Parts: sequence; C-alpha cells; structure tokens
Amino acid sequence: FILADQSNMEASCTACIVQKLLTPLLIADKREGMVLQILQPTSVLPATARQVVVVCTNGLFERLSVVEVLIAAGEVQADLIPIVSESTFRFPSLVFYTELREVITKATGGLQIGGVLKAEVFVRIVR
Repeated sequence: FILADQSNMEASCTACIVQKLLTPLLIADKREGMVLQILQPTSVLPATARQVVVVCTNGLFERLSVVEVLIAAGEVQADLIPIVSESTFRFPSLVFYTELREVITKATGGLQIGGVLKAEVFVRIVR
C-alpha cells in the first residue's frame, strides 16, 4: 500500500510514480497477486497489510486520514517504508510529538491498542 497526502499534488504524483516503478518488480519477483494500491483519504488499511510506503511531504502527519492509517499500520505491525518527496521535508521535532500526542488523545477519547494509548502508538510509529 502507498500512503500519501492526496491534497498535495506532488505527493499524489510521487505515489503514482512509485506505484508504476514498483509494480513490475513485484511481478518479476513472482508476486503477481500483489498490487500496490494508493490509499485514498477515505481508505481503511486492511488487516492483511504488511508494508506501507509513506510518501513524506510537509504537513503529512497533520492529516487525520494519514494518522488513522499509520495507527492501523501499527496495530497490524506493518513495516513502514518512508520516501521523502519534498526537499524541505523534515521529520517532526519532539515538540511536535508532544502536541500531537495531546491532539490524538483528545480526538480518540484516549482509546487504547493493547493497553497503550493510540496517541502513543502513533508517536512510536512515526519516530
């Protein structure tokens, strides 16, 4: 699966390019049943997901749909493969993680995954 900020044209184009470049490699590697799907903002990550390619662009981690997919990836223990799509992209700072933890805790009502707050799961995934 490929996760990108679909409101960002560069991210959407990068996702399409990654899909087109990797699909022949999967077929050559005899994984014909594998189809790289670009996740849409309303998509739910299937429980069978094992890898998620994350197209990293500025503002990516501020999108609720992205956060939900990353939390789902943590729940199924999918591997995350980051691809930096913007030269100005920077991985979030400690202050960002702290603020985001508070926002997600409020948004999810403190929901937990295996006894751990969803906000904490997300922070662990992104780090």
